[in-house]
Amino acid sequence: MPIMKTYIFFSALLVLTVTTVTAQTPFSIGGYIEPYYSYDFSKPISGDRPFVFNHARHNEFSINLALLDMRYTSEDTRARVALQTGTYAISNYAAEPTLLQTVHEASAGFRIAEGLWLDAGVLGSHIGLESAIGRDNWTLTRSLAAEYSPYYETGVRLEVRPSEQWMGKLLVLNGWQNIKETNSDKAFGTQIQFTPSSDIVLNWSTFLGNEAPDSVGSQTRIFNDFYAQLTLASHLRLAVVFDIGMQDVPDTDELAVWNTATLILQYELSPAVACAVRGEYFSDKNHVVFPADNMKSFSANVDWHPADKITARIEGRLFSSDDDIFITGAGREKLNSSITTSIGFTL
Repeated sequence: MPIMKTYIFFSALLVLTVTTVTAQTPFSIGGYIEPYYSYDFSKPISGDRPFVFNHARHNEFSINLALLDMRYTSEDTRARVALQTGTYAISNYAAEPTLLQTVHEASAGFRIAEGLWLDAGVLGSHIGLESAIGRDNWTLTRSLAAEYSPYYETGVRLEVRPSEQWMGKLLVLNGWQNIKETNSDKAFGTQIQFTPSSDIVLNWSTFLGNEAPDSVGSQTRIFNDFYAQLTLASHLRLAVVFDIGMQDVPDTDELAVWNTATLILQYELSPAVACAVRGEYFSDKNHVVFPADNMKSFSANVDWHPADKITARIEGRLFSSDDDIFITGAGREKLNSSITTSIGFTL
């Protein structure tokens, strides 16, 4: 979409929404913007950092995500339109038509009964602990588990909340992180979340679908995502993630298997300062979703909230692999390191 058309589109929606909000209706408007700078010590010639889809540009001041979020909420209906730009959108929506790359979410839903909702459209993913919006995550950059599973999905979602402790979802989707359909089949997803107390969140999400184009045939993908969030003490939190996926290998009776494990520990030093460390491992010997046999990563970050609605962050991260997969000016290496800083502002 030309820049001028994009500007007009965003501006018209903003004016319309603000006008509606001032009329004291159930509309609300918000947003998020996250400028960042990342320095990759491998110094990629293209400027694109390898293996990541967030904060993906090297030695460049840029915007990871700028989001305009508009919502309508009443007792029986709800809708959300969230428009986006930034390097997150460029990296994750590259396969989508140009206009759809600006759509972070566009959904509408209604209440069928008490605690039971039906929503349809472009939705946030039901898979994973992390989201594309930095303020919602314990670390500045996304984990490999998040980068190589869906951030968004398109379809119909049935959500049930029988109590404050339990939540469930059943979804029919176009596929694995896509708006535009890629074959004639539909995929299915589920999510079960149990929150026995404010200190514990347990989650199990699944995906089942064919991820091959019709010209190739069927390659069924089965994916399971497990995570737990635990408050260990008043200022100490732990997150544990384990994912495992399987997919048909063409022209064989075999299954290609990949898995990942992530551990994040966050400590709040004060109401304004927190720090976190993360360790993770990713294995995908058949390169189904990940372009290397394996990867290990360690990161440490510090968050500072100098004012309301502002989060300033800095993070150091180290990648390592058993193979020479990181391209440098001197050749290839098994290690990659980077430093990333960002400022997140919530509208």
